Amino acid sequence: MTLRALILMLFVGLAQPLAAQQVRVLSGEHEGFSRLVFLLPKDTGWSLRETPEARVLEVQNPNLRFRLNSVFTYIPKSRITQVEQIPGSANVRISVAPTTTVSTFELQSGAVVVDVLDGPATDQSGPVANTPMSRSYRSSFRSDGDMLSLLWKDYLPNSPSGSSDQVTDPSQGLEPLGGRVGQAEADLLEQIGRAAAQGLIRIDTPALPTFDLPVNSEEPSSGFPAAEAQTPSLPTDHLALRAETSIDRDARLLNTDGRVSDRGLKCAADREFDLGAWRGDGPAAELIGRGRRDLLGEFDVPRRDAVVDLSRSYLSIGFGAEALALLNTYPTDDPEADSLYMIARILDGRPVDPISPFLQMTDCDSKVALWALLGSQPPPPSAKVRLGAVQRAFAALPAEVRAITGQPLVDKLIAIGASDIAATIRATLARAPGDHADTVALIDAKLAREAGDDATAEQHLEGLVSRNSEDAATAIINLVASRLDSGRPVDDDTIEQAAALAFELGASEKGLSLLRANILGLGSVGRFEKAFSAMQSWDQDSSPDARQETLAKLFSQVAHVPDDALLLKTFFAHRELSRSIDLPRDTRLMLSARLVNLGFSSAAREVLGQDGRLYDAGRLLLAKAALAERDAPAALAYLSAQSGEEASRIRGEALKLLGEHAAALDEFDRSQSTDLARDAAWRSGDWQRVLEDGSDQQKALLTTFGIGQGDEESSDLADGPAQSDGPISKANKLISQSEAERKALSDLLSQYPLPPPPEPPAASGGSTGL
Repeated sequence: MTLRALILMLFVGLAQPLAAQQVRVLSGEHEGFSRLVFLLPKDTGWSLRETPEARVLEVQNPNLRFRLNSVFTYIPKSRITQVEQIPGSANVRISVAPTTTVSTFELQSGAVVVDVLDGPATDQSGPVANTPMSRSYRSSFRSDGDMLSLLWKDYLPNSPSGSSDQVTDPSQGLEPLGGRVGQAEADLLEQIGRAAAQGLIRIDTPALPTFDLPVNSEEPSSGFPAAEAQTPSLPTDHLALRAETSIDRDARLLNTDGRVSDRGLKCAADREFDLGAWRGDGPAAELIGRGRRDLLGEFDVPRRDAVVDLSRSYLSIGFGAEALALLNTYPTDDPEADSLYMIARILDGRPVDPISPFLQMTDCDSKVALWALLGSQPPPPSAKVRLGAVQRAFAALPAEVRAITGQPLVDKLIAIGASDIAATIRATLARAPGDHADTVALIDAKLAREAGDDATAEQHLEGLVSRNSEDAATAIINLVASRLDSGRPVDDDTIEQAAALAFELGASEKGLSLLRANILGLGSVGRFEKAFSAMQSWDQDSSPDARQETLAKLFSQVAHVPDDALLLKTFFAHRELSRSIDLPRDTRLMLSARLVNLGFSSAAREVLGQDGRLYDAGRLLLAKAALAERDAPAALAYLSAQSGEEASRIRGEALKLLGEHAAALDEFDRSQSTDLARDAAWRSGDWQRVLEDGSDQQKALLTTFGIGQGDEESSDLADGPAQSDGPISKANKLISQSEAERKALSDLLSQYPLPPPPEPPAASGGSTGL
């Protein structure tokens, strides 16, 4: 019987959505009407639709599950005949008697109140939905016999008889008493009004004049003297009064411990996260044994209280996976089960549902702040975290739980810049009973690295690497990350240890992190073939995002390796693998630039991708690739909107390829490319520029031939005093000038050596057959 019932409940539990959020439904019977209160989360969209048979409360959040098992414990089935959640949806069907009227409104907390009143339907009944309404916490005091009007006017149920309240003249308002007594009276009237509206009390009083209470009202009431309303209150003018009704307590309309977050969100009570109180006395085995013994009641039905108690015992000793298995096997409708699920997932290293309301409570001054921070991914800014509450909550945890959550908490605190609080957490963990030396050493390494002291951080990590503990694996991961971030190679011993532990832990989260450390460690020392071989053992379905990131990092190491031959060998051996991932832009730019410079322009374009033309650096590389393929028009097209020295140089080379040497000279001048500008000036025939900036050989040639000089500097033979000696002198002059010209031409040609002639083909040793 026990086994069959257990299997049946297991299948039922698996069929229910794990992310369902339980919603309590309260009920109450009052004179003239019955009330249902649906405690919906704040800002949940809803509407009430009328059907021929019933009313349907339609809720926009499909993950809500309503607890309806105790609705008719407090009300008869006279006005409300049936309340049930429609299968496959979050809507609730409310069946009512035919001679009733349904009225509904929304409370400030987001709860929806449905009143079913005696009497026929009026014009005010029908489909309604949540719409903006007044949220004033106080209203005019009126009396209609049963004191329900002490609450807000908009929150009164519609009168089936159509009668209206008679409001007295506001000018006859009561004169309030001053000082503490007046404030106490105002608070007392407010609390009595709320209790009366909740059906807890009934007061028969004569009609009282209407007046507005000034506290928290949006507009000052004219019934009070202006001087009184504007006089600031002193701390001694108020009594320390606080009231709470049983409905407030059950519905949690007020926070049980009076705490509200800085964002105005009602904080979870400390009892929902009080693992220290759950720990109990005695060893863990006794706690678990006692809890399991009391788990099942008569007919092997799980007892709700026992399920919750055993889950708390599991969590108090750090058994998150066991608590999750228990809660999934025996689902409970306990209102505090959501917090148990959250704690269990955190202790088991699983992500928390991102829509969990607890994740918004990091700024609460209570224990929930610690678990909200641990469950946040990524953590919120430090301004939204109540660090003092986090520190106090951690100190109150059982020692077993502190050992599990200490390191993740320090990671979160360092990530938000709260290293001082992280150091305090480290001290708290170090003073705890038990051996926490390895965990404390890991924290010391992280704090040292955060402070910029990499040498001290690595000393702490190196002391843990050789130990046979779980922290040794974490130390290897952090040590490899530290060396890679600083651009240093990883030693062989650390690489081999990472490979061994990765094989041992398999496809677990830590095992894949160790495999990543082994792969990138091999890449840091240029052992790319072994690195890509290790990459093949990483299954594509195991953490695909981490696998893509590791491959991208490995190709980045390939792109930065100084050995060109090793770069080409590795890239072309794994070219297909590079096509299967989306490499970061920096890696693609670096790899493409290396390939262009080595003459592989086609491969460079492929690595750069189609989006390379969308940014300047990509267009520069595309222009280089086009120029390497002697496609000058394409290079100029890529650089049409580019500026800068490198763009001008590439544009000048493209123009030079097209024979536009004068335009190329202007581009080379802009890029300050002296040698290229000198060559462009020579090719464009700018002799004056050559005489100024040309080489010595170029200048000598121009001077010898008289190119680029005025007539007065011409070396042509002409009649003159020095040439009137006769034909022999003129002949000698011509011979000397010819020798000078030949020497200038020879010197200039020596700057442009010709390529060696091709070797003649080897003579065939075979017979020609002739």
